[in-house]
Formats: sequence, C-alpha cells, structure tokens
Amino acid sequence: QTEERFIEIEGQNSKDLHTQTPQDAYHSLAGKACTLLEAIEAKVLKLAFLLSMTTNSYQELQELLEKKYKILLK
Repeated sequence: QTEERFIEIEGQNSKDLHTQTPQDAYHSLAGKACTLLEAIEAKVLKLAFLLSMTTNSYQELQELLEKKYKILLK
C-alpha cells in the first residue's frame, strides 16, 4: 500500500514538458527584466542622492531614467 502511494505521488509531481516550458521561459525573462530594472534603479538612486551633482551626473541620471522608462513601456 505504501509503495502504491509513492507511485501515485510521483505521478503527480512529474512535469509535462509541453505545459511547463512556456512558464519556465516566462519566469526566466521576468526574472531577467526584474534584475535589469533593479540594476538601473540602484544606479538612479545612487545618483539621485549624491551630495553634489555635476553636469555629467545630471546627464547620466537622465539617460538612466529614459532607459528605465523605455523598459517599463515594453
């Protein structure tokens, strides 16, 4: 009886590759997009809280915010 239960549980846990693959691709891309946005956000926050801003800092901040905006629109 125990062995039959293990076989039943094992059958429930097996993956159907045809239905699992799209979810894996979606989660993979979502994870990469999240990582990219976090990296841009970290740079933006670092620049935004500088005690002294230079022209280059403002330009870099503007470029990063534009990149973030374009990514979020996609």
